[in-house]
Amino acid sequence: MKRIPKFAVWTGGLVLLLVVLLVVWKVAADRAGKNLADEILHDRSTFEAFAVEMRGDEGSRLESEDAGPFGELMDFLAAYEVKKVKEPDGTDLAGGFELFVRSADRSASEHFIILEDSVYSSGTGHYEVVNGPIDLAWVRSFMDRLTPDPE
Repeated sequence: MKRIPKFAVWTGGLVLLLVVLLVVWKVAADRAGKNLADEILHDRSTFEAFAVEMRGDEGSRLESEDAGPFGELMDFLAAYEVKKVKEPDGTDLAGGFELFVRSADRSASEHFIILEDSVYSSGTGHYEVVNGPIDLAWVRSFMDRLTPDPE
């Protein structure tokens, strides 16, 4: 029977340890609280357009390619910390608002359902709002202020 060299055992052990550390780091990073605006768009310079729509209120839609209103909305949402969760327990998807963001670094618009206490992202899954609830009245007033009156 041939003995395995000590160097191979140490190298294998070190590689295994690094893999375990990377997995633990990735899981911890996913579970850590993050700024909601950064989850929506990491690099605001890639912004192209956005749309906001209040759920359950047909006709309440704001669309814009202007970075000013988008920045204002992101500044508001940056005040909220979110934590990634596997599946929310009994979350009612009624109410809240939907946000669509198109950016230069993605081939399709990212879709978000933002409720008072939870967020769903089509790209990254479910989040819980740590310091909520999100002020949906502010979002409504933001939309009313920027939506032109129909004439």
